[in-house]
Amino acid sequence: MDYPVKKKAKERRIEKRTILRFCDNEEIAIRKRPGKGLLAGLYEFPNVEGHLTQKEVIEYAKESGLTPVRVKKLPEAKHIFSHVEWHMTGYEILVDELEKEFQNPEIIFAGKKDLEKHYAIPSAFSAYL
Repeated sequence: MDYPVKKKAKERRIEKRTILRFCDNEEIAIRKRPGKGLLAGLYEFPNVEGHLTQKEVIEYAKESGLTPVRVKKLPEAKHIFSHVEWHMTGYEILVDELEKEFQNPEIIFAGKKDLEKHYAIPSAFSAYL
């Protein structure tokens, strides 16, 4: 009698991400994730691969057409999916006028109350809500 042998689970891939909360006094920038893949069709804060320094975040904001007024480091967070583990660091970037300056057509500007009511933001980003 032979029993099936359970295969060893595939090792989880670790990805470093920097979460960017671009906001002014009224709105926060979010974007819709692609229709396929991890967290398909849900909304997220703009983010980039790797862990950026505060200086790199300021440079990224300027390249996006924004003028940062204040940059605040947010706590680090980790989210575990079945096959991927995100190690995240975050920044809140306060800008003067968000919507008029941001040069990215994928970005949506949502009021802070609208985030809870109208946009499905995955729990992976809960540390940054």
